[in-house]
Amino acid sequence: MSLTDSLWLDAIHAKARVTLLPAEKSGRREPISSGLRIHASFGRKDQHLCQIRIEGADSAAPGTECELTLAFAAPKGLGNRLAVGTDFVLLFDQRPIGNGKITEDLRKISFLKRLGL
Repeated sequence: MSLTDSLWLDAIHAKARVTLLPAEKSGRREPISSGLRIHASFGRKDQHLCQIRIEGADSAAPGTECELTLAFAAPKGLGNRLAVGTDFVLLFDQRPIGNGKITEDLRKISFLKRLGL
């Protein structure tokens, strides 16, 4: 599946600054890449599937910081979680791999438009 799959075309978007945990803490040794589908957790039982786009790079290695665009295909329950300054944890296979903070709410912007298509 690609970033242009119909499920993601009308997704809700946000930008975030993320610090990926080092491999020793996350257990993940390989970098994350744009297009990865991952969960953003805004609390213990508050997880939302999103697809990521790494700004300015194709991938980001464990232990580094990066800017992400997050696309949430199922906005039900997001409420004000995408407010600027909101903290969240990135989860891959239910394991934390990074800590983030929302830097911009980009609601109702087509992912195709964000990609320049």
